[in-house]
Amino acid sequence: MVVNLDPFKAIETMVHWNLSALGLSDKGFEVTDLLDQAKYSWSSDTFIRLDPTRPMGRVAHIARVKK
Repeated sequence: MVVNLDPFKAIETMVHWNLSALGLSDKGFEVTDLLDQAKYSWSSDTFIRLDPTRPMGRVAHIARVKK
C-alpha cells in the first residue's frame, strides 16, 4: 500500500522493493490496483505519483502482486 495523505498536492517518490525478501523474481512483478483494477509492471525501483487533483483523485495504490 502506498498513500498520499495530502489532499491538495501530488506526491512523487521512488519505492525501492527488496524483491528477494518478498519472494519475487529480479525481473520485476505485475500488480493489480484493488481500487480501480488498473494493472502495472513494477520493478525493484518503482516511480509512483499520487495526485489527488486528477479526475478520480489518485491518492493510493492498494495492490495485489501477481507472482
